[in-house]
Amino acid sequence: MWWWIFAAIGGIILCILLLLCMPVYLLVDINSQSVKKFSIKLSWFFGLVCRDLIPDKTRQNDDSKCHKKPGEKSKISVKLIVRIIKIQGLFKQIKKLLCDIAKRVKVKSLIARLSFGLENPDDTALFFIIAGPLMVLLRAFPYDVTIQPAFEGDISIEAYLNSTIKIKPVLIAPPVIEFLFSYPILHVAWVAIRNKDR
Repeated sequence: MWWWIFAAIGGIILCILLLLCMPVYLLVDINSQSVKKFSIKLSWFFGLVCRDLIPDKTRQNDDSKCHKKPGEKSKISVKLIVRIIKIQGLFKQIKKLLCDIAKRVKVKSLIARLSFGLENPDDTALFFIIAGPLMVLLRAFPYDVTIQPAFEGDISIEAYLNSTIKIKPVLIAPPVIEFLFSYPILHVAWVAIRNKDR
């Protein structure tokens, strides 16, 4: 009699697991010569779900000016930030989360171009002579990374980066859940709730 209820619950759990197994792609683009110098786009579910995670700053500033009331102040106090920073084990837990996520993230492609120059061309040449071993090490990685000198007689930095990062939510979920239910994070939530009630 109750078998269809258990079947429905099992079906929902199976659908959630299948969705979590679908990889999420982060498309990172950095271009110092472009109007929008930095962008991160999220792509999921075979590209049907696509979102720009870095909104346009100009539009964002205009919207914030329209919605901000005169004399409105931030609700986050310096005292609250200090109390959160002093929570024991917080930074250790954040470091552990970042390391766990880094182990589960895969860089599918990476193209980087960097042009760097100092005011004195001789200093630029000396810098690249000293940094030569580093460039040799970069070639050992399976990515297309190029660093070139710029002898223009002025300090100049031009950067271009395009990367695709693959993330499987089903692999990221365990460390994130462990992080959210760890004592330092629960302590942060408790401190924030108490500060809000005041």
